[in-house]
Amino acid sequence: MTTDTAIAPDGLEVEISMKTLDLTRENWGTLGQHNGNVGLLLPLRQPPLHFYRYLVDRIGRKWHWQDSLCLSDADLAARIHAPQRDMRLLLIEGAPAGFFDLDRRDKETVEIVYLGLMEHVAGRGFGKWLLSEAMAAAFSADVRRIVLKTCSLDHPAALAIYKKAGFRVVADVPMAMRLLTLDQRGAILLR
Repeated sequence: MTTDTAIAPDGLEVEISMKTLDLTRENWGTLGQHNGNVGLLLPLRQPPLHFYRYLVDRIGRKWHWQDSLCLSDADLAARIHAPQRDMRLLLIEGAPAGFFDLDRRDKETVEIVYLGLMEHVAGRGFGKWLLSEAMAAAFSADVRRIVLKTCSLDHPAALAIYKKAGFRVVADVPMAMRLLTLDQRGAILLR
């Protein structure tokens, strides 16, 4: 597998529901503060491609996050190293525990491209806190709205948490998605 080509998934094809959600500043809800040690949330600037892929895979494998894994090195670098990207890495006890990736598409809109936690910290309240931090970072740019996409393969609580934060579903599109095989994921991560 060469590093300069995109990867076409050749695993199982599944039917999913892809929802696009929208949050405007006036609908921004609070999810509360985390009670306890939240660790460190650090800016992640110009991350090495292998580290970004590691985060996407470790956090999103269970939920079939794969879009950025399938990109060629050149395409991935062009996306994540672009000046409008804002990424934050959550460290707990010195180890990676989660991250979010924002794309400031234009002067009006920020997209939450990825937001998630590693399994060892899931279920401890960090998800709502991380989402609150991502929304605050997005709105700090004085944009009008935040968008994100979630699908029927994501964490079962994700949609309810997004709605509690003030997001509303603006599109729901059924689609077929071909999954990466574990062998493909392994080869991508070993680039």
